[in-house]
Amino acid sequence: MADSTHLEPTPLRWRRARLSAAALIAAAALVIAPFTAPSAAAASYGPGYDNADNGGNGHIGAYRFGGNNVYCLEAAAPRPTGATSSSGYQAWPTMSADNNARVNWAISTFGQSTDPNWTSAVAMYVWSLADPVEYNSHGMSGDSWYIGRVPWSQRSTVLGYLAQIRAGAGAITAGATTGSGAMTFGILTTDNYDGTLSVVLSPSSATGTIVLTNGIFDTTGSNTISGVGDGAVLDITGIPPADGSEYKISAVGDFSTTGAVYAGNVQVLTTGSAQRLAGPGESAPVSIHLEAEDPIFRATDFVPVLTSAVDMKYLDGTQPFTDTFTFDVALNPESGLINSWTQDGSGRYYPVTATVTVYQTTSPVVAGGPIPADATVFETLTVTTSAADGPTVPYTVSTTAIPSASAYYVAVSEIRAEDQTIQTQLFIPTDYVWTDGWGVAAETAILPATGTTVATSDQVQGFPVIDTAYLDGLIFDGAQIRFTAHLRPTWDVLESEDPDAIDPNAVCEAGNVAHQVTVDAGAEVNTGEITSLAPGVYDWVIELLDDAGTVIWTAPCGVVAERSIITQLEVITLASDGPSGAAVQDVAAITGTINDGDVLTFAAYQATHDDAGEPVCEAANLVWESEPIALEPGVVDGLEVPSGYAELDYGTYWWIETINDTTGDVVWTGVCGLDNETSRVTRAALSSTGYDASSGQPLLIAGIVALTLGAAAVGITAAVRRRKDRRYQS
Repeated sequence: MADSTHLEPTPLRWRRARLSAAALIAAAALVIAPFTAPSAAAASYGPGYDNADNGGNGHIGAYRFGGNNVYCLEAAAPRPTGATSSSGYQAWPTMSADNNARVNWAISTFGQSTDPNWTSAVAMYVWSLADPVEYNSHGMSGDSWYIGRVPWSQRSTVLGYLAQIRAGAGAITAGATTGSGAMTFGILTTDNYDGTLSVVLSPSSATGTIVLTNGIFDTTGSNTISGVGDGAVLDITGIPPADGSEYKISAVGDFSTTGAVYAGNVQVLTTGSAQRLAGPGESAPVSIHLEAEDPIFRATDFVPVLTSAVDMKYLDGTQPFTDTFTFDVALNPESGLINSWTQDGSGRYYPVTATVTVYQTTSPVVAGGPIPADATVFETLTVTTSAADGPTVPYTVSTTAIPSASAYYVAVSEIRAEDQTIQTQLFIPTDYVWTDGWGVAAETAILPATGTTVATSDQVQGFPVIDTAYLDGLIFDGAQIRFTAHLRPTWDVLESEDPDAIDPNAVCEAGNVAHQVTVDAGAEVNTGEITSLAPGVYDWVIELLDDAGTVIWTAPCGVVAERSIITQLEVITLASDGPSGAAVQDVAAITGTINDGDVLTFAAYQATHDDAGEPVCEAANLVWESEPIALEPGVVDGLEVPSGYAELDYGTYWWIETINDTTGDVVWTGVCGLDNETSRVTRAALSSTGYDASSGQPLLIAGIVALTLGAAAVGITAAVRRRKDRRYQS
């Protein structure tokens, strides 16, 4: 700009300014008044520096016109202090659209400051873009040249402000101050309640709020949504009129940009042949108003259905029949639509009521078949969807009565138009009836049969053991009974006459299963004869299974009636009598499993008692002992083995029989002092009972056993059982 007092400045050094954030915020917050100056007014000096301030180097800063700070566009033209008029908003021809917008922005924000340092920085920025050739025509950068018009003390501050303006201007591009756009509805062809609303906006930075009529937004659950931007595709649900008539969804949207958009122009001011000036250009938040409506009418009908499942497939006789329902919609064959569940204007779902009839029957349940003749109504229930949740959550109902009879319990559900509210009836087909029918597997619960069991209580190894179950009640199709024998770790047992008593010594775990068999369930079923169990104490447990192998019911562990005690051997013995000097012997009848290497030894003891009067059989009174008798291995039943003859003096003798294995361990041993194992040697010859007086020879062994075993067996067996501990330890 020409100035009669202008002195060419020499290149100067300056310090980089540290700018105040508060100064920046204050400058940026200024509001620009529309340019309304009369054409005959004259521009005046605004905030800046002039000759008197900088030693005659020229003017730099703003002029004032029409209530705004305005700036020179031509760096070398005369000062614009004459009559000034507006040429309107124009794009300054030496600048691109974006640079016009940047100058517009710089003048509109920082350029309206009253601080001469800010206005000086804006003036230099405007010259650098609007008149770049002249600005840089002094053999150096325009920044270095024109900073000479600023007092020395303020130069670093002005240059810092200029750098800040340039940094902020990089984000400014020319934009339209008016906007446009469109909203478009999409309707799901299979569901008239479902659809979308698509939004297109220009400028794309605009966002706003949309309000629907006859619809709600899925994400908000209401007819209003905010923060919608360009390219949004919004899921919507139709809300029909309360009378159920066809309808359309409409939308009204209002959008705007955040902050001003700067147009690629400035207000150009002329002052005759003098300097042309630039005032703030067009800038404002962009506002866009859009309206849209469905392209076609939407149908209002919906067809409610449900699925359900019992909470307990197998009942235990202590809990009610409980059913859980999930509601949904189905195809309407008349319209071909699967419309969503109807909602009212506030997004609340119309209620639907279903009737649930629970039947009791012992007849096989055939899905889709007729209701059996013996089926009776156990209880009738109703379930109604809520306005808040509609079909979006499950619903659970239970009978008030507890199913206690073993039977099938089958639920049949119905939805009927006449059971619904008047409002709901406007939206479902006339005379609508839906049912899931008889015998749906998921809707059938079973209270199965229960029963008792009895196992073989005592047996010797190799002979059959049987566990039997007696069931009472419904034996459903595919039901099975699983028998499991658990071997105890010890021989300890609870002695009880109560078959239902629980023996605390029982152990029923997966790790001690000794035998298992599964059979089809029936009123009376058993394991069959099992001969493979080794000696020990076994606890039987029975389980009721379905056809998939699921355990439905399990009997307790340790029931006395379900205990089997298996011993390796059971031995019944009978000793003979005779006269003094004659031969007597003992005979053992063995039942059970003899292992290879087992031997039997007989020993006779002179009768004596301890201080308590108990029989004593020990080394001190041992008078005769047989050689070990090898036993043939295998399963035997009453195998008779004689001891051989012992010639004993007058007196009473107690026999002890012992069976040892190959290691010498005792497998079985008798009890001292039993009557059937006592030989009484008399002074006189006996009659034919046990001794032939004429020949002096004993009767045949077979004859002795035959004559005496029957009479003595009961006593021998009872005595042996009283001393089971010896056999268990073997």
